[in-house]
Amino acid sequence: NILKGTGPAINEAIANKTVDFTSYGDLPAIVGIAGGLPIKIVGGSGGGQNIYIISPADSTIKSLEELKGKRVGFLKGTYLQLTFGKVIAARGWTEKDFKVYNLGQADGIAAVAAKSIDAYVAASNGLDQATLGVAKIIYDTRQDPYNWRGSSAYVVTEDFAKKYPDITKRILKQIVIASHWASQPENRKEYLQISAKSGSSLTNLTADLAADSLKDRSNPLLNAAYRKQIQEGIDFSKANGIIRKAANVDDWIDDSYLNAALRELGLENYWQ
Repeated sequence: NILKGTGPAINEAIANKTVDFTSYGDLPAIVGIAGGLPIKIVGGSGGGQNIYIISPADSTIKSLEELKGKRVGFLKGTYLQLTFGKVIAARGWTEKDFKVYNLGQADGIAAVAAKSIDAYVAASNGLDQATLGVAKIIYDTRQDPYNWRGSSAYVVTEDFAKKYPDITKRILKQIVIASHWASQPENRKEYLQISAKSGSSLTNLTADLAADSLKDRSNPLLNAAYRKQIQEGIDFSKANGIIRKAANVDDWIDDSYLNAALRELGLENYWQ
């Protein structure tokens, strides 16, 4: 089965045993595993997923400072919440400094257009809304530290990996092959064209990724840098009441399938 849904919906599907292998953002993986889902992280991403905080086009709000205390929407349990949390934490704020509304992307963008909220924390589709003239961007993370931005995790249920270790490795092998292809500079244009089919315009997707290396963005390694970012997400989530218990990221990871795939493809040293 293929599930179309964001992090919280994927966690529910894993709990209901209708999904065995999936990829989603860092925060839903953290929430899922911390909440007891029997899954392991078996592959990563280089991260770099931006947020775009948008307000109605004619809003007088021009900065995060002016947004403090006002109505802000985002989808809880996704990387949008975690990245927004890091951005405001750097300013000494928490979610309690805003009137927070839990809204999915479609509802959040509609709420901005209707002016029923003052801002929405969007993914790259925030650029599309600004281009259409229905919203303006008051803040984005393109120039922020890389570890503030969202990352992703490939996860597999422990039961599936135990029953089908060869299939698990084969899936990771195909992920590595695709990641290697996407990382090649000569494939950048085609990669962007393919990615644009998910909904964002090619122009805005190109702008979203303009300063990024696709080799870094497609990096599947579960290396020290990746583990550090996930651990920071765990610690942040615990400190802010998103999860209840502290955890060590190393207990959540099984890199044996990924490492086997990298060896078979001769790519052990391609990414750092």
